[in-house]
Amino acid sequence: MRNRILLSAAASVFAFSLSWSAAGSSDLTSWTFTSIDVPGADLTVARDMNPAGQIVGACTMPDANRGFVDRGFLLSNGVFTLIEIGDGNDARGINPEGEIVGWFASADDWISHGYLWREGNVTQFDYPDADYTIAEDINAAGDVVGFYGLGDTEHGFLLRQGVLSTIDYPGAAFTNARGINEEGDIVGLYGNNADFSGPHHGFLRSRHGTFTTINVPGSPGSNANGINTRGQIVGTCRGFPFGFLLSQGKYTTFQIGGAIGAAPIKITPDGQHIVGAYRDDQGSTHGFVLSRKPLK
Repeated sequence: MRNRILLSAAASVFAFSLSWSAAGSSDLTSWTFTSIDVPGADLTVARDMNPAGQIVGACTMPDANRGFVDRGFLLSNGVFTLIEIGDGNDARGINPEGEIVGWFASADDWISHGYLWREGNVTQFDYPDADYTIAEDINAAGDVVGFYGLGDTEHGFLLRQGVLSTIDYPGAAFTNARGINEEGDIVGLYGNNADFSGPHHGFLRSRHGTFTTINVPGSPGSNANGINTRGQIVGTCRGFPFGFLLSQGKYTTFQIGGAIGAAPIKITPDGQHIVGAYRDDQGSTHGFVLSRKPLK
């Protein structure tokens, strides 16, 4: 499996500063920063947050036999719960109903499979004939997006009402779908080099099927990771240690003071919270939440 992101969980407020640039429609300097670390984990990534304040992500946990294992987590009402699916897994998206999607793998082959977690019940799904499948996000309607590997490339996918369809940016060498909102707008990234080398470019695929490239001005490439019901998009910029928020046609970039880099991954439907991961000046990876209002 080529793509792998690891995570963990226990929330604490760090004294990091935020720096913002470019014009925006809101006072971003008023946002508060909360670091997320799973107790006992080597690293943590926060990947998504629903309107109820539940956060999902992944962590690396020490393991006597393998050194470490990848585990998804759910943070709900201040309590961290590790997700035990397969020999390794990652929780990547959560919707308002508390349904979780991600990937899992078994130690016998380490091939990743998509999964849907609903009230403790797990449903596996794989794109037909794919080498691996990774689910990235789920909306309130239960639509799931992600990507799959086939041969030497990757394609995005949409799973809607039990039907899988491929998403490919026109003319691109590979495509990943990373986020979907309630209206069915999809964001992700694509690249023009078959070896997956950059630059990568973000994209928006509207509910009507129209594609638009997303690139932060001044950056050679960008990744679009999440989109909410307001059409606000978050992601990362190639060549810069910060992330971006695209709102009402305006890009706002930000950096976490004292951190080497930050990667925004999802934004809540109301636009009040952004979740992601950052690396501190010691090289450790943590999850984060940026909030305009108090966390629940």
